Amino acid sequence: MHALEESGNLSLLVFDDRVFGPIVSASLSMAAIRFARLLGLSLVQIDFRFHPSGQLRFQQASALADLRIGGHALVRRLAAALLPQLFDIQERAL
Repeated sequence: MHALEESGNLSLLVFDDRVFGPIVSASLSMAAIRFARLLGLSLVQIDFRFHPSGQLRFQQASALADLRIGGHALVRRLAAALLPQLFDIQERAL
């Protein structure tokens, strides 16, 4: 079993062409980014399962992402992306 998750699962989040979650290979990160682009989503959770053979297998992808996977780094990135827009909306409302 892979050291990333004892449960045999691995979840990554892609937001704005950046991968958040456990540290994975550059090739898996790039594949996740390409997949998010193909889906047309700026935020997507991609779940994998480790097969008993040790291979990583795609399980599912969802736009309903568990933001806890991305940790503080994702929160900072989301805030940077959303706060300027929120301030702009508040100023227009005044």
